Amino acid sequence: MAIFSSTKTPIPLSNRALWMIRLLCLVSLVLIAVWTRTGLEKELSPAAIRTLYQASLLPALPFLISLILLFTPRKDLGLALVAGFGSAMLIGLVPVTGLMVALAGFMSHRSEFFGLLMMVLMIPVQIALVTLSGRALYRLPPEMRHPLAWTSGLATGVIYAGLAVSLFYGLQSRYQQHGHDVSQNDRSAEQAIAEITRCAQAYRANHPEKGFPANLTVLGPGQDSCLSIDIASGENQGYRFTYAPGLPDANGQIRIYSVVAQPAGYMETGSSFFASDESGRIAGAAGTLSGPAMTASETWWNHSSGLVMGVRHCALLAAAQQPARGYPVALADLGPFGTGCLASGLIVKQVDVNELRTDYQTVSYLGGLPDEQGRVATFSIYSRSNHEPVSFFTDESGAVHIHQGSWWASIHDPLWQPKPIDGAIAQPLPPPPPSDADLERSCSDGRAADCVERGTRLMDQTRYEEVQNQEFGRSGFSRPEAIVQRYRRAEEWLAKGCAGGLMPACHTLAQSYDDRRGADRNPLAAAPLFRRACEAGEALSCYSLGQIYESGRAPQKQKTFMLAMTPSGDNAQKITTWEDDWSDPSRTILRDPVQAVAYYAKGCELNSDDACESAGSLLLRGEKLPKNTAKAAEMFQRLCDLSRPMGCAQLSTLYAEGDGVPRDASQAAYLTRKACVLGGGSLCEQAKKMG
Repeated sequence: MAIFSSTKTPIPLSNRALWMIRLLCLVSLVLIAVWTRTGLEKELSPAAIRTLYQASLLPALPFLISLILLFTPRKDLGLALVAGFGSAMLIGLVPVTGLMVALAGFMSHRSEFFGLLMMVLMIPVQIALVTLSGRALYRLPPEMRHPLAWTSGLATGVIYAGLAVSLFYGLQSRYQQHGHDVSQNDRSAEQAIAEITRCAQAYRANHPEKGFPANLTVLGPGQDSCLSIDIASGENQGYRFTYAPGLPDANGQIRIYSVVAQPAGYMETGSSFFASDESGRIAGAAGTLSGPAMTASETWWNHSSGLVMGVRHCALLAAAQQPARGYPVALADLGPFGTGCLASGLIVKQVDVNELRTDYQTVSYLGGLPDEQGRVATFSIYSRSNHEPVSFFTDESGAVHIHQGSWWASIHDPLWQPKPIDGAIAQPLPPPPPSDADLERSCSDGRAADCVERGTRLMDQTRYEEVQNQEFGRSGFSRPEAIVQRYRRAEEWLAKGCAGGLMPACHTLAQSYDDRRGADRNPLAAAPLFRRACEAGEALSCYSLGQIYESGRAPQKQKTFMLAMTPSGDNAQKITTWEDDWSDPSRTILRDPVQAVAYYAKGCELNSDDACESAGSLLLRGEKLPKNTAKAAEMFQRLCDLSRPMGCAQLSTLYAEGDGVPRDASQAAYLTRKACVLGGGSLCEQAKKMG
């Protein structure tokens, strides 16, 4: 080693060069840490990733040792080690990096590009380290250099690099096999859930008097012999199966159930979660390494109706554990201080007395009244999206209802029809809407539906243009003649649709007649159309006709008066507005509360919440018609059944006072709780006062 035996006096090592080498060692540590972290397998368990990450950091150890030695008197060993290991890394780093750069266009993940960037940066850092450390080692005074420092440093670097890489790939292969085993368990669990669902359906067919099974054991060997002994016992191939049946109904039949499959060790024995119910649909959800494993209720999150089914699972499970008590009374009974089934987890953020909240949904739960044995046999669950006007409702019957709008869904809303979860075929794009000219030609050919479409489209466009008018909304504003003519043209199209027997066209046309401003308002033309549509089952027409008879209708005329803006009368302004003109009885409809209640009641039967509220209020007040509290209670009951808090609150007051209905404190308290669940705010304060 001539480098160590030279008689020439080397230039002393500068502190600047030494600090540069120390900095490059530190940069190498950071690059290796980031590089290895971005290259880890994302489907591995947290324990596997932690072990693999620690093994991946082994190549950084020589740089760490070198960095420590560079701050000690044995700088020669530190310089030799970092130079030797840097050379060893370059031997493999340069060709691998070149290959990855050539294939960079095929990379699809951000982490892959990030890892490549770290490798590209590592090459010049290692070249600089080898160059600077070699020169620095030469410049050390002879008394500070060991003759075998360079040889041992290079040999140690090469040997250490080989061992570290071998260990890394050995662990990676081991955990890839583990990931394969986890995937196998996932598939087995999904098949087991499907088998449980099939066996439960077969059990109900073979035992109609019992309905669905009370537990999985009755489906196992020695009894129904449909399930294997492992699945029937509730655990199979690293998964736990939780089966929750509903309470038997009056005939002793179990009509609903919920079953959930969870890995016994998250990411150790399984990575996915599965659930199913009496409908036969299977919901699946994958966990995430960024948070805790899902709870049983959160397994249903991937289901289209969201956490309604998850909360229902917890309610059924609580009833199965305590059948004498039945379903829980409040959501808090399922929370962290109750059964714990709804404890905060990956998705559930907070559980209060009546509400469960996530980033996307708000779910409310209401247990029914206890029966004579003190058992709660009914419940209601409401779910509403935080970002879209859609909500879901279910109860002990198992049916799920959906409501498109701002209110909560109810039992009177349509049944929810889920989309297929797996194997769904992409639907073709719908054809473009027909042009106005096409609609007009089709209407002329006698197609009533196209007449309605053309009239509705024109009316919506005209309303939009009217709202954009700068005068719109000002006192005494009269529609420009061009706007009036467009409304009249739209009415002509709607009249053709109404003549063709389409009741929505009749309703829209009647509404246009009733909304006309000025002398053009024509209540005598609107009322028959509303009546015709109402008798055909249009709930909104019944409500609109009830409004006409509640307040009366007349054409309008302009009224002008001076309004003083100051007490002294200065700056008075001329105000022009519209008022009803009752001067011509032949063009008016007089107020008739009896008729109004009749049409409101008809609309209430057709599930118009506004009609129910108006009918109940008129009957309760008894203004110019006989007061009928019992009939008002029926209207408020219907309104409450439609999930409107005002109806529940009004009905609660009637039960508390025994006005029109039997006095019933328990029923009053239940209705107050329901009003609180549906409306919140002051209604919940009233619920607290009633205990």
